[in-house]
Parts: sequence; C-alpha cells; structure tokens
Amino acid sequence: MDLDFIEFIERKSRFKNNLRYMMTSRQIEYVPGKDGVGWEEGEIDDIWSGPDKDYIGRNFSPFKHNYAYGISKKDSMVSAYRALNEDQASKDLAASILKDMERTVGKHDETEDFVEYVIEHKGPPLALIIQAFRNQEVHEHMRVYCMWFFFKIEAARFKRYNDATMIVLPVYLLSQLYTVGWKRTLLLWSLGILASEGVDYQVSYPFTGWSIITYMIHGQMWNETFSDRKLRTVAGGITNLRGLLINGVGGYGAYLTGEALWNDPAPFLQKSQKTGVHHGMHHMGALLGFLLNRWTR
Repeated sequence: MDLDFIEFIERKSRFKNNLRYMMTSRQIEYVPGKDGVGWEEGEIDDIWSGPDKDYIGRNFSPFKHNYAYGISKKDSMVSAYRALNEDQASKDLAASILKDMERTVGKHDETEDFVEYVIEHKGPPLALIIQAFRNQEVHEHMRVYCMWFFFKIEAARFKRYNDATMIVLPVYLLSQLYTVGWKRTLLLWSLGILASEGVDYQVSYPFTGWSIITYMIHGQMWNETFSDRKLRTVAGGITNLRGLLINGVGGYGAYLTGEALWNDPAPFLQKSQKTGVHHGMHHMGALLGFLLNRWTR
C-alpha cells in the first residue's frame, strides 16, 4: 500500500477547502487557496475534533470499540483503501455504485460526475472515496477534495447520530429498568458489549456506535409484546405505562428496521449496497435480544 499517497490526502483533507460545486452548471469551481490549490494551508476545518484535529464525531471507548459515533481520519482512510483493493465485497459495492452512476449521471469520468451523483442524485457518499482512490490519473487536489467532502458529510451524519443518542440512550435504559428489571437489563447490556467488542475485532473497517445494543433492546421489547397477550391490548399496551414503554420502544425499533430495509437494502448478512452499513448485524442483534429475553423471562 502506498502510505505516502494516503498520508498526503489525510494531511491536506483536514484543511478548509475552497473548491465549490456549482449545481446549475454541474461543474466544480476551482478557487485557489493560499498555496495555489483547493485548500487553505493551515486553516483546519471545524468538522474535526480531538487534540490533533484528526477525529470526526465523538469518541467513547472504555474498551477497544467506540460506543459513540465517530471515526479516526487515518484509520477510516486506510481501511477504505485496503477494502477497495483487497476485499471482494467492497469491490462489488464499488462496481454497483459506478453502475448506478452510469444510469443516473451518464458517466463516471470526472470528479464533477461523482459530486453531482452525491448531491443531486442522493447517491452514497462512498462514491467520493472511490474517486479519491481509484487510479493515479485523478489530480491530487481533487483527491483531497473528494475526501474532505466525504468527511464533511460524515461529520454531519455522526452529529445527528450522537445528538439522537443523547435522547435515545436514557429513554431506552430507563424503559428497560422499569419494564423488565435491572437483572435482565444488566444481562442484555453485558452480552451487547461482548458482541460489539467481538464484531470490532473481526471487521476490517471502522465499526462505531452502540447500534448492536440498540437492536438487542428492540428485540427484547418485541419478545415482551410477543410473550404477553395483555401488551397487545389497548388497556395493557397503550393506557398502561409499562405497556406503552414496551410497545413504544419496540415500535420505534420496528420502524427503524423497516426504514432500513426499504431505503437501504442489503443482501442477507452483508453490508448495504447503498451506504455500506452492515444492517445484518442489526438484525442479528435484534434476534439475540429476542431470544435472550425469551430465555430469561
């Protein structure tokens, strides 16, 4: 792997970029920075966090895995580069994205095509990584622009996820403690942490967030509703606080699952062909939570 090639893009992509995409003309407007290229040397973008300004999102890692939503810039770039060159599933995903670009944009020759695909056609931001790494003919300032643009999108996505977590986490935890008790809550979280750590050791790409535990809680609530007929009645499942919490958390989990299946489908137990999110892990987490609750009721 060409580490110098990666390090150059990593170093420059943290700076504010002056390249602008003009939606009306389908062109990138090239506005030179202080050093004559697209970025302002020394002007670090506000999307970065951490003492070295090399992290997107938040980091909460009591163990190896990051339970908040955030990634290291270098780790994400290295894993993406390796995946596109070494992992067949990632190669297939890249091929499917390029095929979709042919259908929607008409071509995938220039950086402008990839930017148009992401902005105007709502294509997956992963397309920007493909353009940044796919061949040596892409000009270096366009490579930097693609990665900077990708990180800009990721920073906004991680902010949404982390903001939602600050609401969902206490609601889920308090709902568990009230509806199923501290023993089943503790057991689920313990197994959820073990599962998250195990997955993180197995996958080659940055795996972040507490999504496995989230879906285990969904599965737990689904089993409660499935096992207790009273929770499927108006009196027991809506007007009763315990039933409302169980059905509310479970219903929200069903909505998230259905939304992912509709908007971001993926082959069975594989990463999504659209965003690269591994929804199969979510489904396995929900199944584990369902079975765990059944065995411990």
